[in-house]
Amino acid sequence: MLVTLGVLVTLAFWIWNTCVRQGRTGATLGKSHLGIRVLKESAGRPTGAGQTLVRCLAHYVDSLVCYLGWLWPLWDDKRQTTGDKFMSTVVVLN
Repeated sequence: MLVTLGVLVTLAFWIWNTCVRQGRTGATLGKSHLGIRVLKESAGRPTGAGQTLVRCLAHYVDSLVCYLGWLWPLWDDKRQTTGDKFMSTVVVLN
């Protein structure tokens, strides 16, 4: 029972921090600390909770082919991962 409670609390925190908070402000607690935000490329605003969740799921694509999608920012002009390109998002400094 205690393990189940821990899993539920962890899941609730992840949903709040990653989907809701980042969707509204563009930054999770960690991104806020580092001074970066995730924004929709065309609008320059945070993506919203739903699109932030899809962006998180799109990062699984980054891992499919030997994690090549995570290395893509090394040679990309906009420094985007494959998931960022798919969702049209960019990571910017505050």
